[in-house]
Amino acid sequence: MKFKVGDKVKVIDSGKGYTTYKGWIREYGRPYLNYWVYGESVPKLNDIYEIKVIQKHNNFNIMLLLIQNVKNKKVYIISEDGVTLTTETGFTKKDLKDDDLVTLRNGQKGHYTHTGGVRGLSDSHIRNDLTNDGGMGELLDIVKVERPTYTTLFERKEEILDEAEKRYLRGVIRPFRDRITSVKLYDVDKNTAYLIFDMKDDDSFSLPNFKIGTMYKNMELRESYTLEELGL
Repeated sequence: MKFKVGDKVKVIDSGKGYTTYKGWIREYGRPYLNYWVYGESVPKLNDIYEIKVIQKHNNFNIMLLLIQNVKNKKVYIISEDGVTLTTETGFTKKDLKDDDLVTLRNGQKGHYTHTGGVRGLSDSHIRNDLTNDGGMGELLDIVKVERPTYTTLFERKEEILDEAEKRYLRGVIRPFRDRITSVKLYDVDKNTAYLIFDMKDDDSFSLPNFKIGTMYKNMELRESYTLEELGL
């Protein structure tokens, strides 16, 4: 099988690993030395690896690969017949979310939940690599996962000021309403705040201090509001 740098692979035979070939990795994979552990075997897992280096063994007619685990970044030296290509992206069982639309190998579709799995496939029988370890075997392997996207069709806009606050402020600003450009709530300290009205020509005025939490509760501190946003 022909591989190229960047291919995603799975280990099929960890016995093909070269755990002590320090000279090879020093020569061809020096940038990855800090991710290599002398003597550590290639794990027999369903993890996904990316090929970083492809070079021949220095003494034998064997093509060696330097593969890096896409999750923990550890690297391993292994001969090319110890791995197989995979089209997987590293998506595992822990990445599943409630309401994901799942397709099984037998063509059956259903929405996944962490408590129930998928119709016909219990969550307890879903392996980490999304294959089935229960009855019917590979027919119930998960082969596709789709995640619904949602468009906001309705969102209730809550009023920032209550009716009493609106009545009071409308009366205050009536003489110069057309000159006001923005309204802000400023804090004096952790207990006290005041309203300031910015006006055209760099003018402004403020109202008396009040205790935070007693008035204008829905206004954010130092946020700039227009009169329209406040319903004034």
